[in-house]
Amino acid sequence: MKKHFLSINFLFIFSHFLIAQQGLKGEYYAGTNFNTLVLTRIDPQIDFDWRIGTAPVNGMNPNAYSIRWTGRLQAPTSGTYTFSAKVDDGIRLWIGNVKILDAWGMHDSEDFSGKVVLEKGKKYDLKVEYFNGLREGEIHLLWETPDDKAKYFGHNYKPIYSQYLSQTPINQPNQPLSKKAETPPQKPANKPVAAKPIPKPNKTLPSPKESYRSVNWDTVTKYAPKNVLFEKSKATMLPSSFAELDNLATTLKRFPKKKLTIEGHTDYVGDEKLNMQLSEERAKTVVDYLIKKGIGSNRLTYRGFGGSRPISKEDTPEEHAQNRRVEFIIE
Repeated sequence: MKKHFLSINFLFIFSHFLIAQQGLKGEYYAGTNFNTLVLTRIDPQIDFDWRIGTAPVNGMNPNAYSIRWTGRLQAPTSGTYTFSAKVDDGIRLWIGNVKILDAWGMHDSEDFSGKVVLEKGKKYDLKVEYFNGLREGEIHLLWETPDDKAKYFGHNYKPIYSQYLSQTPINQPNQPLSKKAETPPQKPANKPVAAKPIPKPNKTLPSPKESYRSVNWDTVTKYAPKNVLFEKSKATMLPSSFAELDNLATTLKRFPKKKLTIEGHTDYVGDEKLNMQLSEERAKTVVDYLIKKGIGSNRLTYRGFGGSRPISKEDTPEEHAQNRRVEFIIE
């Protein structure tokens, strides 16, 4: 009887250990770029809302934090999965080392989605990176499995429950994604557009012509909106840029103490001096637009870097287009 009781007790403890390991490991950082690790814990799923003035961890700045979740994802059936994230502000999602979502910028409770092909029973490495840079924070990660796919129109998104997420070791090696993995589809004009990844800013900035106080990177948010675009070789903004800047102006009005620096960039092709002049003119165009939207000029600073800070050095038209951009620093 004693031996039987010990066996039952061991099975209970063993099963409890397995259940406790379901979910994802969450690493919670102070700062928007994983600056200082504050807490590590297991989260059963990614489904969070942090209201204005609240943060995931007591004592953490509610306007500047980032989280990285890692673990394994098991596919309940084979086929095409659609992953959806509702975020405020930025998210990146990898499955099997393939980036499925990339919206690393300031967003006000916006939805993003991407598709990938998974095989039944296999477990894939999963990583989610998230940051909040202003006011409230929000992140909800959902999926639509092949079995749950809507029959007629729309989507049938559901939470990713902890039974499909794990931290426990598995016998099989990491499973790469099928070669049929799909990249996130292009969003229509009336949908949010995912921003390109933003390189970590240098802590030492070149001295601009005008005075510029030193930046505390633990409390600053820097992002490069993909949809603020200009005519080629000109400082004229395309009309598609206006919605992004209107949202930015609205946010700045809600936070009258916040200041904004606009940094202009070009590709590295052509005359260096002309590129520097063009980058400054583009940044000034953004400043003029925000002033017309009611933002005081005393809150706005601009500068140009020409082609000295490229995101990509690949010599293709697509990569050159990535380098022609503006970036925002909110203080």
